[in-house]
Amino acid sequence: MSEGGLDPQVFRQRLVALAVSGDVLGWWDWIQCWRRQEHQRQRTMKTDWMDDADDRRP
Repeated sequence: MSEGGLDPQVFRQRLVALAVSGDVLGWWDWIQCWRRQEHQRQRTMKTDWMDDADDRRP
């Protein structure tokens, strides 16, 4: 996992692997997991600058 969540290339490779294996439920879960993660990342990006300021405090 990279800093900002999953690498899109890794996501696509996993999606293709699940589709090829015929694991529809796993494929759907993977998309839902990705969407939740992206949504969370969008929300945390807005507060990152505040967290960074806190981290630099001695």
